[in-house]
Amino acid sequence: MCKHKPCFIVRRLKTIGTYDYLLNCQYMSEFSVSSESYSEHKEAENNPANFRVAIFGTGSEQSESDVKAIKYATESARKMIEQGYSISTGGYDKGVMKAATNSAYEAAKQNGIEDTNKIIKAFPFTENIAAGEKVRGAEISESTTLIERLKHLIDESNAFIVLGGKVGTVIELITAIHSESVQQMKKEKPSPRPTIIIDPELEHLNTLNQLVGNDERLSKMAGLKHTYIIGDTNNWLENIDIILNLYNRQNNGEELNNEEREFLNQSNYLENLNHWLINTAKNQRNAATWPPGRGL
Repeated sequence: MCKHKPCFIVRRLKTIGTYDYLLNCQYMSEFSVSSESYSEHKEAENNPANFRVAIFGTGSEQSESDVKAIKYATESARKMIEQGYSISTGGYDKGVMKAATNSAYEAAKQNGIEDTNKIIKAFPFTENIAAGEKVRGAEISESTTLIERLKHLIDESNAFIVLGGKVGTVIELITAIHSESVQQMKKEKPSPRPTIIIDPELEHLNTLNQLVGNDERLSKMAGLKHTYIIGDTNNWLENIDIILNLYNRQNNGEELNNEEREFLNQSNYLENLNHWLINTAKNQRNAATWPPGRGL
């Protein structure tokens, strides 16, 4: 963790391929945006779920990719609790969901929060609960169908973190983006909800590109305006923290300044989509080519 507060000085990292990573905050100094610390947030402990982050990812623990996703889930959930946010998961007792709830529970206890079910919520299937599965320290809201569970997860969250996974995770990703698109069609638009994809192997990125590349109408989905790809494994947690902080401030009615909006653009899916489509053949979807360099 960098000792300085998050800021928007973007440093380019040289990588293999045509593009350079831009989303990097290793050196943070002058222009800073303070994230709400736990001690400051503790005053609101009676209502800690004012900004809930859903964590999606694999329910498996077998492959190397699963292990990486579990690591990201563990660190993400801990960070969310330390920053005063609450989390939600699908409530499965394996993989990303188990790792996230366990990590959130431990972080809450370390920070003196006794009623952990106020900041950890899970939506397991009724049949799993009946079979004796438990979700550590979470408020339980049982679901009888996949659609019901996913609806609760999305409707009751202010942001989404998507980690590695299989078909179920892809469905969650697409549904979250589509749900945000529908929300932004309302006459009185609610505060936007970001979808942050932690994708070092760029598997989810390639899925989105395949969909959008085959039907350009999909690129007009409002939810993609709030979709972010983080492929840099060095500072991914700090970048999540900054993105969520900016959206949380917007939820509280604050306007972002130009530097803050520019920071969001660095990892925004739509902002970088054309670069990827133009250079697809040249770069052959090299994992080192996201986000593309934009001359900063």
